[in-house]
Amino acid sequence: MRIEVINPIALGKAIKSKSRGENVFAWISAEDFYAPAFRTKLEGIPDVVKPDWPRCCPLHQSLETNITDYLQQFPNCCTLHARLNIPPPWYDREKFLGNLPAKIIETARQTENLWTAKIEEPDWYEHITEYFEYAYESFGQLPDGYGAPIGLNVYTAYLRNMIEQAAKVYPDKVPKLQAFLKSYESPKGKAKPTDVNELIIKYNRWVKEFPWHISYLAHLKPHFENQLPILNGTPFYNRYSGISKARIITEERMMEYIIGATTMILQAINVKALQDKKLLTDPDKKQIELINARRDHELQQLGQNFKDERSKVNRILKQWYSGEIRYLKDMAPFLQKMDSPRQEARPPKATTAIDVDKIENVFCRQMPISEVKTHFLKLTRSAKNAKPFLGEEQVYQFIARAFGGNNKLLKQRINYGHGEKRLVISLFAEFFATASRQYEPNAHCKLKYIKLLSDHFEGWSEKQVQENFKVINGAWDA
Repeated sequence: MRIEVINPIALGKAIKSKSRGENVFAWISAEDFYAPAFRTKLEGIPDVVKPDWPRCCPLHQSLETNITDYLQQFPNCCTLHARLNIPPPWYDREKFLGNLPAKIIETARQTENLWTAKIEEPDWYEHITEYFEYAYESFGQLPDGYGAPIGLNVYTAYLRNMIEQAAKVYPDKVPKLQAFLKSYESPKGKAKPTDVNELIIKYNRWVKEFPWHISYLAHLKPHFENQLPILNGTPFYNRYSGISKARIITEERMMEYIIGATTMILQAINVKALQDKKLLTDPDKKQIELINARRDHELQQLGQNFKDERSKVNRILKQWYSGEIRYLKDMAPFLQKMDSPRQEARPPKATTAIDVDKIENVFCRQMPISEVKTHFLKLTRSAKNAKPFLGEEQVYQFIARAFGGNNKLLKQRINYGHGEKRLVISLFAEFFATASRQYEPNAHCKLKYIKLLSDHFEGWSEKQVQENFKVINGAWDA
């Protein structure tokens, strides 16, 4: 979508703010630009024009009539459009309305051609609703305060009539499309704008201040440094507009994420967890390390009176430091007795049989294998039955088989609890969404990502995976 800036002063301020390093993103208000309407395109679908179009039937005749009536009434059709009776400098009636009749007629024809081509396909709903959204966006956007896109209501009235006439032929599909239109057109309250730059500042500040320098937390730092959790769910890619969309989280949600991530990390990784796995070594050294880290944290907080998420994070860290140090003091005599007689007899640490980082990604050559590894290691989390979906070594064997082309490796079996099969499928759907948006040259490659699950794991049929191949927003967020 192209935009035309109508307030260059606002744009200049935004650019200067970014260039000075004050903000990561430069943005302007919806009052300061408009988006012109544009012609939609349908690649690979025949452009069928019926004889005597659009005077061929009552539906299309009514569309022509509605266009004529709309042009006669505009801009006195509603209060907001009526503001254009005193034209602002950016508005020219011929520029905005001159090609509108042809644009509406063409978009309507393409809508019917897409319907004919896709209504019988398995993913008919995705195709049709994605095109509807693309068509809506093609009518552009007026500056905030000047009403809905010009001519959009004529197209939507035609769309409702077209869908209603198809009810007898497609009684199971039409209600779903009507519900989509209703949800898409329902007036929504004006959301409180989120300052993306403030979200980034909050997250980067947390990453900077978290005690990654503690030896048994340090390995997590790259994971959190290399992500920016400002999107609410996985971006949705529209194959017709070529645009991926996702909602931005609110500042309150970012605060919840930071507090939740802090709690999750410290509950999962601590000296008690190390002891349970027989990995707790040099307790005196760790105790000194924790005492120093706690004091560093106390010194950072001197004179501060935080009223945001930092106050909660600080309380969590204080509790964790105290608990870690107390546990090491309490356990010190017992750890010495346990370790001293068996120090030399301890077996060497097992090494991973597969070096994932050296695998060449033949499945999607544009994607770094490190990204594959990071995504699918989420399966090492615990399922409802308290056992991991997969062990770490199982994940590596899957990557070597599916992405490295090593078909000599056996299929793995995923552990899951009651009702968690859709959750597992959602992880693979998330992976497809990322790949199709960033790495795949052809977005129509869903099937091979479905086969990642059905072909490389026992007990997953291609049909079952395909029917449930949808992202569950937030299901696998950290």
